[in-house]
Amino acid sequence: IGELLAARGDHRAALDALEEALGALAALPDESEALPERALVLAAMAEVAYAQGDLESAQRFADDSLGAAPQAPMAFHLRVANTLAKVSFARERFEDAEARFLHNLRLAEEHGLDHEAVLARMNAGLAKHRRGQADEARDMLERALSSARAIGDLHNEAFALLNLGTIYQRTDETGRALDSYRAALTRFSRLGNRAEVRRVTWNLANLSCAVGDYTGAQNYLEQSRHLSEADDTDRGRAFVHFTEGDIAYNQGQPAAALACSAERIWRSPRRW
Repeated sequence: IGELLAARGDHRAALDALEEALGALAALPDESEALPERALVLAAMAEVAYAQGDLESAQRFADDSLGAAPQAPMAFHLRVANTLAKVSFARERFEDAEARFLHNLRLAEEHGLDHEAVLARMNAGLAKHRRGQADEARDMLERALSSARAIGDLHNEAFALLNLGTIYQRTDETGRALDSYRAALTRFSRLGNRAEVRRVTWNLANLSCAVGDYTGAQNYLEQSRHLSEADDTDRGRAFVHFTEGDIAYNQGQPAAALACSAERIWRSPRRW
C-alpha cells in the first residue's frame, strides 16, 4: 500500500503506511532470505523521504536497507544506489552524482537489467546537464527515451520526456519543450502519478505564459492548483501563486500580480 501511495504521489500517506509496516516487521523473527521484507520497506521509505526533500532520512533509510540485505539481487542494489545518487544530486554534488549514475549504468548493462539501465542513463544525463555538458546530456536522455519506449517502460519514458522538456526549455527550444511536456503529461496521467502531473502542468503553465498563450497557461495552472489543494501541499500552492502572478503581470494587472507574489511568499516552505 505504501509503495502504491508513493507511486501516485501521496508521499505523506505512503510514509505513514511504510512506517506501520516497519513496526509490524520488528515484532517478527529475523529473516534469513537474501532480500528481507525489512530491506524492501526501508528502500521504499528512502525513496519517499527523497521525494519529500528529507535528504538525511533518505540517505539513512537507503544505507539501512543495504545493510539489511547484503546478499540482495543486483536489481535491488541498483534501486537503492539510484536513491543514494539522487541524494548527491539534490545536494548539488553533481560530479559525485554523475559518477554514481554511470557506475549504476555499467552494472545494469553487465547484468542485463534493461529498466535499471534506462533509469541510470537518464539520471546520468541530468547530472551531465547540471555540469554544463549540454550536448552529452541531451544525447543520453534521448537514448534513454528510445530505450524506454523499446522495452515498454512507461514510467521512465514519462520522466525522460519531462527531463528533455526541461533541457529544451533552458536552451530556448520552446516548441520541443512544449511537445515533451505534453507527452509527459499524457503518460503521467496514465500512470496516475499526481505529483508529477502537478509538476508538469505547472511547467506547461509557465512555458505557455512565456509564449503569450495566457488562456492555455490558466488552464494548465488550474489543473496544478486543483492537485496542490487536493494533496494539501504548500510547495505546490506556492508555485501556483508564483505563476499566477506572472500571468497577471504579463496581462497588465500589476496589483493582482503583487497579491499573488505575497501569497506565494507566505506559502513557501522556506518561510520556516
